[in-house]
Amino acid sequence: MATSVLVNDTVRIKVKFVDTNPVTGAQIPVTPVAVVVTVKKSDETIITTQNITTSGKISDSEYYYDFTPAA
Repeated sequence: MATSVLVNDTVRIKVKFVDTNPVTGAQIPVTPVAVVVTVKKSDETIITTQNITTSGKISDSEYYYDFTPAA
């Protein structure tokens, strides 16, 4: 289901990095060395690429980026 995002609306992109235990199937949080978010249009044109620093860190394995589309 597609949801419209209007110009100047802020969208929070949140990601959690995990590894999966091949025996139990349990998800194990992992700590990435660097996090880069790339936002693209549906035609794969890059809108923005941002390095996420500690300001976007929720925990060792969770990060967010607040994105506001421009006209």
